[in-house]
Amino acid sequence: MKRLNTYLSPLEKIENHEIILLIDTFRATTTINTLFHLGAKEVLVTDDIEKSYDLRRKGYILCGERKSKKIDDFDYSNSPTELFKFKNSFKNKKVLLNTTNGAKTFKFVNKVSNIIALGLVNLSKVEKQIENYNDIGIVCSGLYGNYSLEDHYTAYRIINKISNNFKNKNDSTILTENISMSKNIIKKANHFYNLKKLNLEEDIEFCLEEDKFKTFPYSDKNSNIFKMI
Repeated sequence: MKRLNTYLSPLEKIENHEIILLIDTFRATTTINTLFHLGAKEVLVTDDIEKSYDLRRKGYILCGERKSKKIDDFDYSNSPTELFKFKNSFKNKKVLLNTTNGAKTFKFVNKVSNIIALGLVNLSKVEKQIENYNDIGIVCSGLYGNYSLEDHYTAYRIINKISNNFKNKNDSTILTENISMSKNIIKKANHFYNLKKLNLEEDIEFCLEEDKFKTFPYSDKNSNIFKMI
């Protein structure tokens, strides 16, 4: 029986699935999709800062943040709008992404399953590409291990597109497909306020734009690397 499980916090017991859709709307999975849209060859995800500096010597461009602020001596922050300003810098390049929430969640779930980086920006592309999968997990990265409205909203959008194809669903999936969520709810999210205080309104608007890209970043289990397929 086809299975669709949703995990609204990365601290839940996440089971092995044929594929996991990893969500970090503000901003990691949006940034990953942006990098591939700009022609990146691969995106390596880690939460280890010292390892990141070591990998620079192996040709990686460093992108990352801690508490939404650029990591010292990194090339770029985790900002999709910033990356667009330097859009000619990433074609055929290897990029490392180090973030507060998404990287930690990715590190864990990549040990469990293959992963797709899902944001609102590539919603329809992912919907089309996953139609032949029979066992899907949706994992929200949240904020510091807690539930986040923006990630739940993105999960809500993909669930409403695909849930009719699945009979076996966990309670979080059933809840999500039976509620009504407006994008405006995100304006009440803690992460929304955090980014707004840092004058990152452009990133907020960018991350909330649906179907901006036709990207499908895929990471094999235990690889730590996203590539386009």
